[in-house]
Amino acid sequence: MHPIKKRLLYILLIFSLFFSACASFQESPPLLTREPYLQSITNNSVIITFNTPSPVTATVTYHSSPFDSAFRIDHQATKHHAILLDHLQPGTTYIYTITIGNIALHQKSYYFTTDNPSQSSVHFAVVGDIGAEHGFQKKIINTILTLPQQPAFLLIAGDVVYPHGLSQYYDINLFNYLKDLAPHTPIFPALGNHDWNSDPKTNFEQEWELPNNEHYYSFDYGNAHFTILDSLDSGNVLFDEENQTRWLIHDLATHQNKQWRFVMAHYPGITCTYKPNSTAIIKLYPIFEQYHVDIYFTGHAHTYERLYPIQAQIPNSTLDPNYINPLSFITITTGAAGRLEKNWQPNPSCFFAAKLQNTAHFVDVKILTNTLFLTAYNQSGAAFDHITVLKTGNNTLQQNQE
Repeated sequence: MHPIKKRLLYILLIFSLFFSACASFQESPPLLTREPYLQSITNNSVIITFNTPSPVTATVTYHSSPFDSAFRIDHQATKHHAILLDHLQPGTTYIYTITIGNIALHQKSYYFTTDNPSQSSVHFAVVGDIGAEHGFQKKIINTILTLPQQPAFLLIAGDVVYPHGLSQYYDINLFNYLKDLAPHTPIFPALGNHDWNSDPKTNFEQEWELPNNEHYYSFDYGNAHFTILDSLDSGNVLFDEENQTRWLIHDLATHQNKQWRFVMAHYPGITCTYKPNSTAIIKLYPIFEQYHVDIYFTGHAHTYERLYPIQAQIPNSTLDPNYINPLSFITITTGAAGRLEKNWQPNPSCFFAAKLQNTAHFVDVKILTNTLFLTAYNQSGAAFDHITVLKTGNNTLQQNQE
């Protein structure tokens, strides 16, 4: 071949590769600036939430089996996407993908499993005060991911994002660490005092898609009922206190058909930690007792605390740590998933506390029919506290019709 023709061929080839690369670049999809996180899962629906760097029309395609027809939901052009999938089957695992046009925005297999109301087993994890600056939340999440069985959902007991609950810190302090858990594990958070440092309406409420008014809400999973409260930013008064208290009574009264009942808020009531007691939560104790709450989960104190069952504000250490039909609820403070109070040492003389341990941790709860197994793990995956609760006989009340 003539040298000049050969050079021209090389030039044409280079230009061809260049324009091909440009076209490929132009067609490449925008990255997800926030991986999917699941919200408000029920037995027949779920909300899939994610962020893109610019307003785009996104599509979620999902199916329960490679042999089944895939369904698709298109979402309007926006940067913050919250896509509701409904008419799902109970207790079913679905695979889903997120696309723009025909281009997938990720290379991972995402999935979720709907609740099965008839199932007698429930598995969930609880963390608190997780979204810390320069915290150890990565180690906590990675340890959860190494559990032999993954929890069905995650509870966050307030102080979701430090320092001031601003939306601009959600990715750097929280979601970047949840990207391997949140696409398949629904999250149910409570507001903490740091989340109240900024207006929740323009921050917390914009980041989550939760039932009711998002400040206080409830949900069912299997044979259990979960009630999430908003203890505001002081612990001595509840958000929308009169209405929230009235709602709490109605919520617990109308879910007595569930065998297990849990309440979560950010502030502890009685506590043996370095934090003061919360008068607003203590005022709720008679309601917890009347409607047979099993465990009250809380955060705020950056440590671990488990109280004996408290009846009429008197601790009962009988049968600890393996309870049979306890007469009142147990309080678990789990506020060290991102921060630890290093300048505090537990005081074993506080007679309310069954266990105090100042370590980074999360709590894992498994229910098998009428038995509950609760284990606290440190960030290395070593268990340092464990209780069982056994319910015998008829442990549910007739549903209150009021």
